[in-house]
Amino acid sequence: MAADTSRKKFVTSSVLFVTWIAFYALRKSLVFTKVYMQNDWAYSKQDLGTIVSAFFFGYAIGKFASGLLVDHVNPVRLHLMALFASSCITIVFPYLNVSFVSVLLVFSLGLTSGPGWATIAKILGQLYEPKEKGSVWSLISLGSNLISAALPFLINLLATSFIWWFTFPIIGLISLALTVFGMFSLSLPEQSASVSVKSEIMPLMHVVSVVLRSRVLWCVCGYSFALNIIRSCITEWSLVYFTEHVNQGASLAAATAGIYQVGGIVGSAFAGFQSDWLIRKGWYPRGCPRSPLLITFALVNVLLIWLYGSLSYTTSQHWSLSLCFVLGFVMEGGSTMSGMTAIETTDKRFSGTAHAFSSLSSQMGSLLAGLPFGILLNNLGWTGAYHAVIFPAGLMLVLISVAPLLKSETKVE
Repeated sequence: MAADTSRKKFVTSSVLFVTWIAFYALRKSLVFTKVYMQNDWAYSKQDLGTIVSAFFFGYAIGKFASGLLVDHVNPVRLHLMALFASSCITIVFPYLNVSFVSVLLVFSLGLTSGPGWATIAKILGQLYEPKEKGSVWSLISLGSNLISAALPFLINLLATSFIWWFTFPIIGLISLALTVFGMFSLSLPEQSASVSVKSEIMPLMHVVSVVLRSRVLWCVCGYSFALNIIRSCITEWSLVYFTEHVNQGASLAAATAGIYQVGGIVGSAFAGFQSDWLIRKGWYPRGCPRSPLLITFALVNVLLIWLYGSLSYTTSQHWSLSLCFVLGFVMEGGSTMSGMTAIETTDKRFSGTAHAFSSLSSQMGSLLAGLPFGILLNNLGWTGAYHAVIFPAGLMLVLISVAPLLKSETKVE
């Protein structure tokens, strides 16, 4: 019985790792083609900002709605349906290159991408205990860093040897194949099924009211909001920033942006394993078990954002790469921990709802990295715009420092 359970955990986690890579490749195909859209499709910074905002607006709605829904439906089925829809939208995107249609398609892609991590969080919340969940959570989330590191080079290869916009149908078709693979290899864990049945007999608004009683969750939501303002301002604009402001070539800019993801891989893994180790040892605040690492990451972020905004064409390549690596380590490590902390602030049965509110806060922050940040760029330039992002970094530090002092429903075993 124990062997069967371990095997089911391994298979489920492995398939979720692969499908999460597919989800992230679909959304990042928009990010890493911005330079080509600007050059070949004559998109302005404001146009690019509108596309970013459209995606994150749809993503916020999709992630929040699916977070509420996943406590009452089969999370595996919702996961695969969302991947199928996202794949189809990505395939047709370059063939409908009309401004308002592009914005509508990007919004739809955000909407269908929303259930991706919400369903994974629900499944992991039921499969694993807190003392082992951080490690698995961080390993699956590494998929997003891996594909983000590789994708700029693949797109640059297509751009130089073929046609850059073929990125969209290629990634879409691969993701469709992975959807079929998931249908035959991914099954609903028994624990998750039993919890879903129990949740169905409870009114949605009652579940929401129970979840929102956690004051720690409110702090974590504020932390996620501020973190994703900073994170998205970096990841969504990195290639344009390094080619236009730092004056790097396309290949070098891709390498610099890619090293951020390498740092993210290391940071996510470190944060997950280290926080699990602290919980097993009993060295954690009861109100917010992963707060020591979150506070450390938030403190370092304030300095890193200032340094990132100060890069210029005179900056040495070694310094740019080192800074991006450390920034990825801290930013992605904090992002991994914030989502996990959110679902640990309430009862297991309502982990999807808790994650929904955390995700909504995150995407509201990411939304500001679109058109609002594009307007900041037009008025303040690159350096001024990035230095303005220091304010949410300070807010992030204050909120996560307060969280351990508050009473929480968290149960750590």
